[in-house]
Amino acid sequence: MESCNGHNWFVAQYKPNSFFIATKNLERQGCTTFMPLVELTSRKKTSFLTEKKPLFPGYIFISFDEKKFHWSAINNTLGLSRLLVMDNHPQIVPKSFIQSLKARCDNNGKLLKKPSIEIGSRVEVIKGPFSKVIGAIETIHPEKRLSFLFEILGRQTKITLPKSDVMNIT
Repeated sequence: MESCNGHNWFVAQYKPNSFFIATKNLERQGCTTFMPLVELTSRKKTSFLTEKKPLFPGYIFISFDEKKFHWSAINNTLGLSRLLVMDNHPQIVPKSFIQSLKARCDNNGKLLKKPSIEIGSRVEVIKGPFSKVIGAIETIHPEKRLSFLFEILGRQTKITLPKSDVMNIT
């Protein structure tokens, strides 16, 4: 997963179980590839198995220099089915989409989980005497507690609650 050096990004469909073959052959041809992955946990009999799976199964993002490499060669790349085209032109994926997707991934392309609650998040208390109160997180403490600011009788009030007592509403 490298930078695209200003080249456009496209989407190609790879053949079943051929992602690694397709990636290797595309990179030999001078293309940059990117396939975001997610960690999924499934139950297998009596245990749980966590695996990395493609965020967009069967598809890979490709960037290449269109002046040096004709896009029709993609269709003949071992491991790929085809480049997605419309009206005989490959469909460009907006660079901003790729950049934002990459920003949410680690160096191996694995999609990072967004923290459910962070400083500044608007939350609602779901347990205890302050149930239904809405406010903002001021501090997150290491012992699974957080400081919560809310307005009562026209002034800001701070309380500390367990994380399990609040729900993110932003």
